[in-house]
Amino acid sequence: MQTLIKWARKTTKLSKSLVKGSNDKSLSTLTNGKHATQSFLGKDLPIIKRLPGFVYGPLRNIGSSFFRVDSYATTLQIELINENPEILNFNFLAFWVEDKQGQLIRYNGPVDCEMSSVAEVLPDPEACIRGDERNTVSVHSKREINPWWKATFPEPLKIAYVEFCNRKDDWGARSRGVVFSAFDINGKLIAKHSKVIKKDASKAFSEHGLFTLRSSLSYLNNQGYSALKDSIDNLFAKYLTSDIDSEAHREELLSLLSEADKAIRIDTPDMAGDKENGLKFSIPTGVKYFRVIAFSQKATRLLEMNIENNGNSSPLSASHTDELDTSIFDVKLKNWLLQGVHVFNYTLDSSQENNITIWHGGYYSSSAFVQRIIQTSEDGKSWLTIESTLENMLARLQLLEMMEWILSRKWTKTFTHQLGHFMSTYRISHARAVKALFKGQRDLMPVFFEGIDSGAQSAKYIPRVTYARHGLVVPLKEIDSEFLAIRMKRFCDFIKDNFALEAFPCYGTLLGIYRDGDFLPHDDDVDLAVIVDLPEGETYRSASEAWLSKFEQAGVKCRLPTPSSLNMHCYFEDFDMDLFFIYRIPKKTNKVWTHMEGYRTREVKQDLLEPLSTLDFKGVTFNAPKNVEGFLQDRYGPGWVKPDPTFEL
Repeated sequence: MQTLIKWARKTTKLSKSLVKGSNDKSLSTLTNGKHATQSFLGKDLPIIKRLPGFVYGPLRNIGSSFFRVDSYATTLQIELINENPEILNFNFLAFWVEDKQGQLIRYNGPVDCEMSSVAEVLPDPEACIRGDERNTVSVHSKREINPWWKATFPEPLKIAYVEFCNRKDDWGARSRGVVFSAFDINGKLIAKHSKVIKKDASKAFSEHGLFTLRSSLSYLNNQGYSALKDSIDNLFAKYLTSDIDSEAHREELLSLLSEADKAIRIDTPDMAGDKENGLKFSIPTGVKYFRVIAFSQKATRLLEMNIENNGNSSPLSASHTDELDTSIFDVKLKNWLLQGVHVFNYTLDSSQENNITIWHGGYYSSSAFVQRIIQTSEDGKSWLTIESTLENMLARLQLLEMMEWILSRKWTKTFTHQLGHFMSTYRISHARAVKALFKGQRDLMPVFFEGIDSGAQSAKYIPRVTYARHGLVVPLKEIDSEFLAIRMKRFCDFIKDNFALEAFPCYGTLLGIYRDGDFLPHDDDVDLAVIVDLPEGETYRSASEAWLSKFEQAGVKCRLPTPSSLNMHCYFEDFDMDLFFIYRIPKKTNKVWTHMEGYRTREVKQDLLEPLSTLDFKGVTFNAPKNVEGFLQDRYGPGWVKPDPTFEL
């Protein structure tokens, strides 16, 4: 039986210029050069049937997808072509353009956006182009046949790639029939991407799927697992090209992919927070530039790193950037679970050897460097990678992706455990979105938690993570309780001094303090609340937006986490806290309105909260609800007296 590598080479139509000069006799001929080759497989493959997760996989769906245009476009359209009435909703969409210096920049110029219809809850078609990877759903059509979203530019725009972030939860499956089309100024189709059409699925597999397979097999071979690599190669070819849909081939292939993932696992590649244990490099004479690229979720605070060069120490900081050179963008294209890009630049004395040590800059930056590339350059344009954690991360991600091609939405315990292990090893913030994917298979969640725990244990320098309602987080048990109590008190005092409001612990923070005398060990955030009046003519949401503006004017960076939130994530001094607004309801003197179970808002009896009482915690006096036990029972039910780490899950 010919291997898939040989079969792909033989049945793929390659340009002469691509093949000429290539010494690689494997699948790399399909994905050589700056972009994936526009190649077509000569055989009608059963992609949609044999690899349903390639067409739509819920895991693959939580990362952005990049679609190449590389041409001047005037209009871009997204359409669902499912046979039945459907809803088109997604998180965000971005256009990446290349400037004269070769940098890829996210376009933020004028664009006219429209939809076939809009739902009242999200009536703005342009909201999606203002979003980022943290967004929840930002646009939403009505249920209809072939709903569409369209962007039109005032003049032709040279688009390199379109980045699409679908709805990340289980409802993201609505977009399984999505077709992306780009048109020039004359209305001519210049680019199209789809996996739902049989011919398009084979084309997409030839361009992207074969690269994934080739890359992972190459990594296995380089790590000394040539026999395992050959077994996967042969069986994958048999599974995909056989006229018989063999369940035995399917199960054996899944087993081999799982074996490969276990074989190449490494410990969490974390960076130390002190100079003595920092990463050390000797940079030879002639090298002028040094940079560290950290891939971390976009945050309000700057990330920090320390560097010592030939005995001289200095701190460096970096913020999220949407200006990427082509080498960084290329990495993002391949490794679709990489997070936001933060670049630390440092200029060297090229007349001498530079002996460098780097270490992370504190609690909020510690996890950012798990996903990293460290590079040097003589001219600031061509970069040499001297250390990276991404090669292993990509190989493991590709193996999981191939498993999902076969499994689609029917995950197994083995796949689920390996997914949890992978996400905690590489501190992947997208893990929050995974919780919603267990809909209909909740029995797998404990297996996912076990995988998270097993991967988290391998970190050497940074705190262990756990899985909570906010996703993959450092639990409060890893942080000193007295430190947190003092930070809470300082924020409460700030709120009183600036706004004459009495803040108090609420929800999980109140539950832990009152019931256990400490923060909940599995909790991952601090919850405070204030009780306020709803101004006349305002909605609860608009009132919260007004409070956000007031807090930011007072110097506290905040954000409302979702389109329906009445609470703010507040970045106060050196710690983050949630502040919830509890609104007195006009014309209902005995009721207040606030978030309760499942993050939903509803009425609550006012006399559970007001007038406020007090409680002592870690030597500090805090305000508290009038009837603490009554409030906790209303929020958590009668079972609040018994600890349940999985309550919110």
